[in-house]
Amino acid sequence: MPKWSQPSTPLGICSSDIFSINPLDNLAAEFTGSTVSWERKPSANIEPAPSGAGSGNINEQLTNTGIIPVEVIYLLTFTIGT
Repeated sequence: MPKWSQPSTPLGICSSDIFSINPLDNLAAEFTGSTVSWERKPSANIEPAPSGAGSGNINEQLTNTGIIPVEVIYLLTFTIGT
């Protein structure tokens, strides 16, 4: 079973900052050739809406239209290579 690790604390990103995350960076070496697709779940006060989706790196620029910090959740689906 592949093991994926994430930072011990959530990644803090300021509104309107461009960010890029490669979900395959921390996948164990024996799973070289694997791919990932992702989906950003809807979050209140986050633009662009509707939620985003893609494959490979997550490259987004999100804007918080509210006045309090908002948690943004991504669903990752890995396809394991051989």
